[in-house]
Amino acid sequence: MSSKKGICVIGLGIFGLNLATTLAKSRQQVLVIDADREKIDFIGEKVDSAVCGDATNEAVLRAAGVKSCDCAVICMENNLSESILITLLLKELGIPKIICRAVDERQKKVLLKVGADYCVLPEKESGTKLAYTLSRRGMVDYFAPSGDFTIAEIVTPKSWAGKTVIEIDVRKKYRVSIIAVAGGEGEDFTLLADPTRPFAEGELLVVAGDNVAIEKLTTK
Repeated sequence: MSSKKGICVIGLGIFGLNLATTLAKSRQQVLVIDADREKIDFIGEKVDSAVCGDATNEAVLRAAGVKSCDCAVICMENNLSESILITLLLKELGIPKIICRAVDERQKKVLLKVGADYCVLPEKESGTKLAYTLSRRGMVDYFAPSGDFTIAEIVTPKSWAGKTVIEIDVRKKYRVSIIAVAGGEGEDFTLLADPTRPFAEGELLVVAGDNVAIEKLTTK
């Protein structure tokens, strides 16, 4: 991989394959690692780098170039012990953000305990959704009630800090509506009823708009 920071996808089951191909289509720098040669050959031309090897081996992770990534997603299927070991290795290698696929809430709890930053339950969240979230600057989560309309949870853009909805002219300039605001992760959202209330850096916002507008707001 080049010096540009990217995303590493480990494990090419249905979820991992979906995630990696969607990220690649979004022009993200993608490294994939899997022990199955056929899967690596299949995806090799779709991503920046595809490595066949055992991701529970630190030497394989290093040789693959995982340290050039700022995010790794562990998509191992039904193998908690491998997911735990890979998580621990990635933490030791200093990967800033580690996301794990979990089968259930029990696995999620274990993986978060050993160092995962976030866990995805495929029954609740698809690889496509995670890829869309990872490929958008400042986006925390999103929901698409229809094909061309999106409700997204984003981090307040830095350029908005200290300014109000009126000053930014959000609806006219960005073509989105701000529904709610929260002081930060873990805090409750409240409706944004006062257009003269200034935004603070790091706040979370729930915004709604068409897909083009949301994409423009959350991409550089």
